[in-house]
Amino acid sequence: MARPTRLKRALVIDDDAAMREVLQGYVEPEGFEVFVASSHAEAEEVLTNVDLDIVLLDLVLQEESGLDFLQRIRADSSSLPVIILTGYASVETAVKAMRAGASDFMTKPVDRVVLGMRMERAIELEQARRLANTDGLTGLYNHRVFHERLGEEVTRAQRYHHALSVLVCDLDRFKHFNDTYGHPAGDRALIEVARIFRRSIRSSDIVARYGGEEFAVILPEATTQEAEILAERVRERIAETGFHPESTVQELTISCGVASLCDDETAQHLVERADQALYDAKGRGRNAVAVASAH
Repeated sequence: MARPTRLKRALVIDDDAAMREVLQGYVEPEGFEVFVASSHAEAEEVLTNVDLDIVLLDLVLQEESGLDFLQRIRADSSSLPVIILTGYASVETAVKAMRAGASDFMTKPVDRVVLGMRMERAIELEQARRLANTDGLTGLYNHRVFHERLGEEVTRAQRYHHALSVLVCDLDRFKHFNDTYGHPAGDRALIEVARIFRRSIRSSDIVARYGGEEFAVILPEATTQEAEILAERVRERIAETGFHPESTVQELTISCGVASLCDDETAQHLVERADQALYDAKGRGRNAVAVASAH
């Protein structure tokens, strides 16, 4: 017998008890398990412990604006659909909400049928975006998105004279790990490495699966020293992680190349220097971090 699929999960954030009840009554019949929160503190508890599919966020709460809280949601998740609800309708407010990362914007009182359609559309659009932009195994950004975002960050850094650094990292002897423990174990290891990267970077950083066992990170406004510290943190955490229960030795390590943007440098040249630094790290015996010289 096939396992039943779980209900989609929605979080309703509104400090008006009557409105929370109305929205819950609208959303549950659409096939959702509904969580409710009257404050951002309650909402954060749900966001931390529940795998959500969508959030309905009141724009005006007593303690903090909905847009400020939306930015905090986006710092932890770039992909969770968020629909802003408000009783104050204006084009300016809608534009601010969308620029802050809202998936959609609706004014109260909301129509039950329209709300259901908007929620379904927001979830479908996010699923399509994920398929196009992320690696299917690790959930990290893919190679294409990495280069798109790097081009944007290089332009921004050069325009405002900000620092920008890049890491290119490669798991050491990963083929041997796959040959020894099998490809399913290799896939599990890649997933765990992706988790380590996510837990190690800042919310403003962009991490991607660059190739088979290669990862890359864009570090906006990070100096060479700051980027090297992050690379060492990732290297140490991977070296300390046991990736296969049958092994009694250190199974996987990672080597990283660090490069920081020079004046008038192209994104391609920046990556090439980080890649050369990676080869230097490999040449030092692997499980190392090397910094590219400025060109």
